[in-house]
This record gives sequence, structure tokens and C-alpha cells, in this order.
Amino acid sequence: MCNALVAKPCKKPEGKLLDEFEKSVNNTFSSFKVRVENALAGCKNFFINQIKSGTKDREQILENF
Repeated sequence: MCNALVAKPCKKPEGKLLDEFEKSVNNTFSSFKVRVENALAGCKNFFINQIKSGTKDREQILENF
């Protein structure tokens, strides 16, 4: 069994504001999320360009994934 630790951003309570620590935690999560999403977009872009280029056969590329 995997002992994974899941961390979530702080949710703003209804009718109240977040304190500075909670805002900084959310900011850290946000910046990390942007880096991950940009990395995934780069992988998609690389994969699409690899299929469009004539260097490899499309079926051969798709078999490797």
C-alpha cells in the first residue's frame, strides 16, 4: 500500500478572508501547478511534432506509447 501524502490549497471560508500564510501556501501551489502544466504542454507539443514530421512512422510512434 502506498503512503502518499496529498496536499491541497487552502479554501477561503465563507464570509472570511485567508491569512497571509494561507495565501502564500496557495501561491506556492499555483506556481507549481503552472510549471507542471507547462511541462505537460511541452510533452504534447513534442509528441505532435514527432507525428507530423517524416522522421518516424506514425504507427511506430504510437506503438511506443
